[in-house]
Amino acid sequence: MVRGEIVRVNPDSGKLVIKANGKQLDLTLAKYSVIRQGPKVKTIREIKRGDKVTISYVDSGRARTAWYIYLASGASVANPCSSNPCAANPCAARNPCAAKNPCAAKNPCAANPCAAR
Repeated sequence: MVRGEIVRVNPDSGKLVIKANGKQLDLTLAKYSVIRQGPKVKTIREIKRGDKVTISYVDSGRARTAWYIYLASGASVANPCSSNPCAANPCAARNPCAAKNPCAAKNPCAANPCAAR
């Protein structure tokens, strides 16, 4: 997994270049690659230069294939789940019903081991 910024995207060829850790990575999307921004599914045509992304990819030695691309705002690059509307509930710690949080089922990050970040 890598976090970075989109440098170049070519929707017709399914290729994109990101800058991460001071280096550029060339990536190719597969037929079943998934692009998301929060709960919304996006297409490669919606990715723009400068977008902050978190990408899960496989390096076969010949090519890097991106399987999951998460578009994020600058603030949520560190934690892609930071946009959870229920996370800012100031009463959750004192609420005896917090375990029955109606937002938990709608939170795609609820089972994410990295959510605590």
